[in-house]
Amino acid sequence: LDESAAETERLRDLAADNSKMKAQQSTFEFTIKQLEGQLKDANQELANLAKMAQELGQTTAERDTLKLTIRTLEGQLKSSDDENQKLRDAITDHASVKNDKVSLEYKLR
Repeated sequence: LDESAAETERLRDLAADNSKMKAQQSTFEFTIKQLEGQLKDANQELANLAKMAQELGQTTAERDTLKLTIRTLEGQLKSSDDENQKLRDAITDHASVKNDKVSLEYKLR
């Protein structure tokens, strides 16, 4: 009986953790959508800057400024890609915990 009570308590804890992870997953998914929008905007800005640099034949100083801006945007894209990967990994981890919970519940039946 003590084992059953302990197992029930453990399952309650898992259910509480699962609820927390679902909330985190929603937050992660929202953040991913925001970051993807930012990536799209940054890619468009990069394309526009590259096109402007080609078409305008600017002075060396102007070209250097554009190159610096492009490098800065590329760095931001890399950071956004890294953040997206971290969020995807967290969602994958959440799915794994959820699968473990379902497996435990099935075993207890």
